[in-house]
Order: sequence, then C-alpha cells, then structure tokens
Amino acid sequence: MLHTLGLVLIVAIFSALGRHLVGNQSASALEQFGRVRIYLLALSSEWILFLYVRLGLRIEVASVRAIIDEAAWTFRRWCLYVGVAVAAAVVWMGCGYVLGIFLHIPPDAISHLLVLMPRNNLEKLIWVLLSVSAAFCEEFNYRGYLFRQIHYATGYRAAAVVVQAVVYGAAHAALPWQIVVSVTILGLLFGTVAAICKSLVPGMLLHAGMDILPGILFRA
Repeated sequence: MLHTLGLVLIVAIFSALGRHLVGNQSASALEQFGRVRIYLLALSSEWILFLYVRLGLRIEVASVRAIIDEAAWTFRRWCLYVGVAVAAAVVWMGCGYVLGIFLHIPPDAISHLLVLMPRNNLEKLIWVLLSVSAAFCEEFNYRGYLFRQIHYATGYRAAAVVVQAVVYGAAHAALPWQIVVSVTILGLLFGTVAAICKSLVPGMLLHAGMDILPGILFRA
C-alpha cells in the first residue's frame, strides 16, 4: 500500500499546485499565462501520474491490459461498451440536472472557467489531446489501479468505489467547490460502471466524450 499512498500524495501535491496556478488566479492572469501552457501542464500531470502507477504495476507484475479489461475485445463487446457508455451518459445528465438545482456556481466562477476553454484550432487540438489523455489516464489511475488497491485492502467493492471517487474529486480542487462535488459524484458513477462491467473501457469512452465535446463546441 506504500505505492498507493504515494499516488495519493502526488495527487494532493498536483491538486495544491493547480489551486495555486489556476484556481487562485484572476481571469486576466490566466489569459496572460496562456491556455496552451495550462493545457500542457495538465497533460504532463496526467502522464506523470500514469507513469508512476505503471511503475507500481511493474512491481506487482500486473499488465496495463489486465487493469483495463481482461475480456476479449470482440465487436459485440465493443458495441456493449458503447451502449453502457451512452446509458451512463443519460444517467449523468439526470444527475447533472439535480445537482444544478442544489449547487449554484457563482457567475464570476463560471466566467473564470470559461477563460480556460479553447478558442482557436491549436488550442482545440491540444484540448482534444488532453481530453483523450485524461480519459485514459484518470480512468486507469482511479477506477483501475486505485480501485483495485482499495478493494484488495478492504475486501469491499463499495469502499473502493467511494475512496477512488473522493480522491478523484480532490484531484480537481483547483475548480470551484461545486464542481469538485459534481466531479466526486461523477467519480462514483465511473467507479460503479467499472465495478459492474469489470472494464474501464465504457468509462474511458464516456470520459473522453464528456471532455472533448465542450471544448470543440465552445464559441467565445
């Protein structure tokens, strides 16, 4: 579990840095710093965490493929995974509607977040790369590795789902607290899907779609 605690520590450090570099800065300061730099920093953090987890898997002699999905990837199974991702998206839209009623994000916080959205083709390209990387790395790190470790330590899948969701939410502490709460609940959904399907593929598909579309469709 020492390696797992190390992962949580790195997440906490990256979260604190993100809070300092993004969350506590004004919109004008973020504009001056540049969205491309922010995207590249986020991209680097995703892959640093993945490489750290991969090192731990080498110690445990577990493959990346085994963590993602041990089943054969047939056309029928991929259709099933796409169907699960779509169903989970519908569930999340319902959750998002309910959360929107109870969690009210201040207008200035929304304006702050909109500054981070891509404007030109280069920013959109890097945004897509970041979104795909986040979908792969975060699902692998939280719903794959961390879930597996907590399940092994406690013997309870429910505990693993909850713990990974809390750590996942904490990793987004640079965002307003309302978003952090939403991300934590989203982590519960991702974790539940992974636990039921015994695969990270549906979550990766949903995660990628949820991240890519806002950036591609955004118009300043």
